[in-house]
Amino acid sequence: SYLQMSTANPKQNKGQHNIRIKLKDFLHQWDLSSKKQRTTILERFCSHFKTKINDNNIHQVDKELGEVAPLFFSRILSSFQMNHENPNLVPGHIGTILIYLQSSNSKEYGERFVNAGGIQLTLYVLQHRCIYAADIQCQSLFIIKIIIKIIINI
Repeated sequence: SYLQMSTANPKQNKGQHNIRIKLKDFLHQWDLSSKKQRTTILERFCSHFKTKINDNNIHQVDKELGEVAPLFFSRILSSFQMNHENPNLVPGHIGTILIYLQSSNSKEYGERFVNAGGIQLTLYVLQHRCIYAADIQCQSLFIIKIIIKIIINI
């Protein structure tokens, strides 16, 4: 099974091309990647899944990634913990976390996010307005809003 992501090719200005990653290799590629490569993976992940929304505005992460989805989310949370002070790395993490929190298993991911200290990391981003762009601040507030809704419904 493959994860197929459309991404802009930096060598070609002609538009988009598809990248196919074997799901069994997806986590292995993440684990071996540098910070710069991980940023690219997160950007591609976000651009891919922003188009994979059903009629209820729910992202299809679990449907497409299967058993890899929760394992990748754990890696995202760990990476966010280690890199939350780096303004170049935070946007991809925030975008990916938002996609997970708007997926069909949002309750599970929300609980894991809270238990991993995600609220504190998000508050760090919000507290440091001079470092992070306005859109990252807005996305961070949206994360807090989603988490509050999840907690209220637990």
